[in-house]
Amino acid sequence: MLATHRRLLPFVLLFAVYCFSLPIPVMDIDAGQYASLSMELLLRGDWLHFYDRGAPYLDKPPLLFWLNSLSYSVFGINSVSYRLPSLLLWCLGVWSVYQFAKRWYNPKTGYSAALIFASSQGAFLMVNDVRCDTLLTAMVAFSFWQVSIILHRIHEKVPFRKRLVPVFFASLGLAAALLSKGPIGAFTPLVALAIYIVLNRQWVVLAQFDWLLLVFFVFLFLFPMFYGLYTQYDLHPELVVYGKKNVSGVWFFSWTQSFGRITGESVWTDNTGYFFFFHTALWTFMPWGVTLYVAVYQRLRDLFFFLKESVSFQSASATTKLTVKPTYEWLSLGGFLLPFLAISFSHYKLPHYIYVTFPMASVLVAVYYRKLLDENLPLFRIWTVFHLFIALLLGISTVILCEWAFPKWWAMLGAVLIFGGTIYAYYRTDDPMRKLRGVTIGGMLGLNFILNVHLYPTLLEYQSSSEAGKYAFENRLSAHLWHDGSADASLGFYAKQLVPVFNIELMAYAKPPFYLYASQKTLETLYQRHHTNFTVLKTFDEYPVTHLNAAFLNVNTRDKTLEKRYLLRIK
Repeated sequence: MLATHRRLLPFVLLFAVYCFSLPIPVMDIDAGQYASLSMELLLRGDWLHFYDRGAPYLDKPPLLFWLNSLSYSVFGINSVSYRLPSLLLWCLGVWSVYQFAKRWYNPKTGYSAALIFASSQGAFLMVNDVRCDTLLTAMVAFSFWQVSIILHRIHEKVPFRKRLVPVFFASLGLAAALLSKGPIGAFTPLVALAIYIVLNRQWVVLAQFDWLLLVFFVFLFLFPMFYGLYTQYDLHPELVVYGKKNVSGVWFFSWTQSFGRITGESVWTDNTGYFFFFHTALWTFMPWGVTLYVAVYQRLRDLFFFLKESVSFQSASATTKLTVKPTYEWLSLGGFLLPFLAISFSHYKLPHYIYVTFPMASVLVAVYYRKLLDENLPLFRIWTVFHLFIALLLGISTVILCEWAFPKWWAMLGAVLIFGGTIYAYYRTDDPMRKLRGVTIGGMLGLNFILNVHLYPTLLEYQSSSEAGKYAFENRLSAHLWHDGSADASLGFYAKQLVPVFNIELMAYAKPPFYLYASQKTLETLYQRHHTNFTVLKTFDEYPVTHLNAAFLNVNTRDKTLEKRYLLRIK
């Protein structure tokens, strides 16, 4: 029983740090937009057609908005109910990684893979800054697990009727991944499955009826979304979307939104190069990023010798078929490498696009470390010292950040205690694997505990849209609130109401009193051109918190980087 508690303790601590992020205000632009859009969905009561502050919305699939709207209807419109569905499904993703690695390898490898997946920096970011990628990553992990069950039952010659349950859940996972972020959700597990079949020459797997049934269920689950897209866009060619008419919502989801970014058909583009995700993985998958590339190299090396051996076998006996045990697993290599290459060729890249590769990346690293522990203990110990160095570096950086940017004595004390406890545990533990997991997870817990309880809440005090929205709601001003176009979507989310844009040229036709969220420029215009009788109710500091720089973080120069936003009462 004590051993079980010890094994559960890291997950309990990770979940606790996840939960500290629940009440933090959502961050503009993406998360604030998704939170507001989900609220608008609930207020309209139309669950098939989507609008962003009154304008037709055609970009991300609807699963995140559906789940958030359901959560709002139960727990109210707030930050916790926005993040809660994604957090719960993320936990399912962690469990899925464990089950996948356990099925293909052993429980110890499954345990390590789940901890690696749950403790990467990207995991904390996904749970905090909730976007579609959080659900996508969790559902991809779930799909890999269920597809693995199907594969093993086919190899074990289990009757078809006993394979129906994993087929149903695999199709549900694939559909949910598609409803989270589009075709990349099905591309990742299905292409990995194809690689597994081709390398192991398991053509009998491909001939099973399971896959036809799976495709049928996937399209059945996707039907409501396709129906909504068709009726909102395909039946209304007069709608202008991205500056064009005759836009097909069905085609946009099926091709343009994902693959169009590779072919160049999508309107979204930037100047990132093909190697953008090579360095992005180092910090998003921190502290496992360096190990990941070594693990991928080792698996590619294994693949080379595997192919060489299979060719030699065929040459020796052309009449004998090569038989490969189902436990020889190529899904993790295909599930990481192919989507990694696909997103690297996208014309538009953002760091969170790489999250979809994390489930299988975690398995690759776990397998590498377990193999290293069994075969090369001195090298394993070198890796442990490397992770101890990373933990110390994170600890020092966190203390400096607490003192330099947002000084709070209790935050610095908490950082010192957590990282000090991590080092103490390192020297108190004799088990090599426990040493490695302890220093890495301890370092990530310390860093993200401080981020969630101190840095993020303090930082988001400078996100004036959310601060003004909360002030308007708490003072019952939401029903008469307008903004001048400078507000982000979080204004309406925290005001718990759609906030319209007000054109100051129409000031003479408005019926006062009403309240206006305004920039400095609008305030000056009101003074100079209209001489309107108004009162400044509250002034807010504004800074784009997603674009941090040294001048803002430095407490001595921060004031020079801030702009002002105002909440005005127009009399």
